[in-house]
Amino acid sequence: MTWLVSVIIPTYNVELYLEECVLSLLNQTYINLELIFVNDNSTDRSLAILRQYQLIDNRINIINLDTNNGPGYARNIGIEKACGKYIFFVDADDYINDDLINNLIEHLKFKSADILIYNGTSFDEDSGKQTSIKYFNLDESFFSYGKIKSRYQMFLADCHSPCLKVYHCSLFKESCIRFPSHAYGEDVEFWIRCLLHTKKISYIDFVGYHRRYRTGSIMTSGSLKNIKDRIDSFDTLLGICQQNIALYNYIVGIYIPSVARKALASDNKALIDYLSVAMKELEIKYD
Repeated sequence: MTWLVSVIIPTYNVELYLEECVLSLLNQTYINLELIFVNDNSTDRSLAILRQYQLIDNRINIINLDTNNGPGYARNIGIEKACGKYIFFVDADDYINDDLINNLIEHLKFKSADILIYNGTSFDEDSGKQTSIKYFNLDESFFSYGKIKSRYQMFLADCHSPCLKVYHCSLFKESCIRFPSHAYGEDVEFWIRCLLHTKKISYIDFVGYHRRYRTGSIMTSGSLKNIKDRIDSFDTLLGICQQNIALYNYIVGIYIPSVARKALASDNKALIDYLSVAMKELEIKYD
């Protein structure tokens, strides 16, 4: 008997890349899949492309949203509908190797985990050049008996993309972990909550995900809204990390400074002033 695996794909205006993503999922050697595409009110041909492929493969489930709500909201909708024992997230402008899911599930049959992290490469859409050989800076030696060794915890905290991981459904059903909705930077809070609730986490040094960097995508966007939302998340992140020194130090020492640098580099006075006020309030609250 094979486990049902749910793959959740938030989809918004990716008509140029969507077919490559869909085919990489349909061609998986592991076939017991439900493919949940959450169309986030796309205004291009994304929905039409999905409906075309749904006609030839009933594993495709399309959830069509009437308004655009962002990837966090879309993933939450997918989580609510997912029936699989394990859950994957894939971005609709990326693609995966044909044998990825089979290799990861075979690994989980012998070495169970609440979260299994794997790896991928990234490439630039315009030039086609590979921008990284390994997306996550991890190694199997960092982990032992389902735990991350203490000296490598910062590396793990920084791996906050929701993709390139397999999640056991209990994280969502029992721990009720969800993405913050209607905000950029939702992946960081989601990942921190996962790390706080997982009992067993491991990593397999298998590269099977291909992440596309493209101009104008949410992932590469330096928009003022993106940065402001991340500033707004500081208080929540510090609050939930109070009892975990490693995660707290990551937020204080790495994440907040990285967002602050982006705000300062924007040369937008209103945003820089907003950052200054927020930092003063955090200093008073968490002194």
